[in-house]
Amino acid sequence: MAVSQSRARSWGDLLLMRRLPRARQKHLQAVDFARAWQMLRYPSVLLPGLYLAVSLGYGSIIFVLSGPALFSSLYGFQPHQIGLLVGLSLTLGNLAGELFAGRFCDWVSEVRALRRGGRRRAEDRLVAILPGAVLTPVGLVVEGVCVQRRTHWVGPAVGIGVASVGFQVVTTVVFTYTAECYKPQTPHTATILNFLRDTFGFCVAFYDLQMGAALGFQLAWILLALVNVAFFLPVLLLFWRGEHWRERLGEPDFDGDL
Repeated sequence: MAVSQSRARSWGDLLLMRRLPRARQKHLQAVDFARAWQMLRYPSVLLPGLYLAVSLGYGSIIFVLSGPALFSSLYGFQPHQIGLLVGLSLTLGNLAGELFAGRFCDWVSEVRALRRGGRRRAEDRLVAILPGAVLTPVGLVVEGVCVQRRTHWVGPAVGIGVASVGFQVVTTVVFTYTAECYKPQTPHTATILNFLRDTFGFCVAFYDLQMGAALGFQLAWILLALVNVAFFLPVLLLFWRGEHWRERLGEPDFDGDL
C-alpha cells in the first residue's frame, strides 16, 4: 500500500512534501538530543566526518575568508569583483563536482559488487572519494603558488575551482557512505557530519591569513594541503577494516525517527 501511494504522488507533491505518509508516533525524549553524539563511537562516521570537516575548511571556506584581503591587495579588486571571482569559482567547481560525484559513486559501487558476485560493501564507495582526495589539496596548492608569485588572477581562480570540485566529491561520497553504513540512523549521522565540518570551518578564520603572512602563502597552503592529506589516510583504513569494525561494534540500538 505504501509503495502504491508513493508512486501515485506527483513530482510536485514530492517537491513540496505534500501528501507524505504519516510517520509513526513517538514521544520526544531528552536522550534524543544526544543520539547524534553517540554516532561518534563508530569509525565509519568519525573518520570520514573529520576528513570532511578538513576538506570543507581547506577546499572552500579558506578561499571565502582569505579572498577579500588577498585579491584586494594583489589585484586591486573591488568587493563585487572579489565576490565574482571567489563565488563563481566555488559555484562552478561545486556544480561540476556534484554532477560527477553521485553517478561516479554509484557506478563504482555497482562495478565492485558485480565483481564480487552481487554482494555489496559500503566501503566500495570510498574508492570514489579518491578524485576528491587529490583535487582538494592540489587546488589549494595552486592558489597558494599563484598568490605567492602574483600570477594573473585566473591562476587563483582555477585553484579555487579545482579545490571546490574535490570538496564536493568528498562531501557526496562521505554522506553516501555513512548513510549506507547506518541507514536507520542517517539523520543523526548527517547532524554530526554537519557539526564537525561547520566547527572546523569556523576555526579557519583564526589562522589562515596570519599563517600566510608569516610563512608565505605558497608554503602555508602547501602545509595545509598536507594536513588535508593526513586526515585522508585514516579513511583508507576503512576500506580494509570498516566492515570488520562495524560488525564488532554492532548496530546502534536506536533509529532516526522522531
